[in-house]
Amino acid sequence: MSLWVVLMVPVTVFAAVAAMAEPQRLRAEASLDEAAADLAELAAAWRYGEQTARGPLSGFPPECAVSDPSVSGRCELLAAALARDLSATGVDLGSLRGYYSDSLTTSRLTGAQALPCEIGDPAAHRSVVVDAAHVAVVADWREAGWAAAQVWSRGLRMGAEAVGRLTIPAAAESPATVPACGTRLDVSDSAGRSLRVSDPAAPSRRLRNSVPARTPFGG
Repeated sequence: MSLWVVLMVPVTVFAAVAAMAEPQRLRAEASLDEAAADLAELAAAWRYGEQTARGPLSGFPPECAVSDPSVSGRCELLAAALARDLSATGVDLGSLRGYYSDSLTTSRLTGAQALPCEIGDPAAHRSVVVDAAHVAVVADWREAGWAAAQVWSRGLRMGAEAVGRLTIPAAAESPATVPACGTRLDVSDSAGRSLRVSDPAAPSRRLRNSVPARTPFGG
């Protein structure tokens, strides 16, 4: 009996520590997901506002140097919020790397596979997606505290991606002028799994892979 206790106590202690660490990991992943979504929305708005569909965007991210003071101000607030949220969950900001795509309107695809497209209820509130950008980020999670360090002593490499959309309202009574977006702007399937893994041939993967280039950032 004493040998059993000796063998089981470390296992029980580790299980308890792992139970404490797992919610920390999930919070960090959620924070990185939100960061990717916010950066994608900002990239889409930035491209549209600067009329720069291809190539690097001056000041994005994180300098936020743009001619429109209101856009620049919002960018600075967003950058500060992203840094605060990621740091609070243990993500190492110095390790953050990623890229943003050319506007998805530069895709080689046409018709029902491309932009613009429509989202919303055909009988009520509808919007037309006129521009979009894809953002992917990776970062090291290694500053979450004692419990996480016991389970993942070397930390974890985390990744997230998102498509930011720029939309304009469509009058409910007007006929549809563009096809429905369907799944072409999705980055995950209905179960929340990345389409990069679960369905590399998905319409959204084809659309994102068909733009001319991606611009790296970070470091």
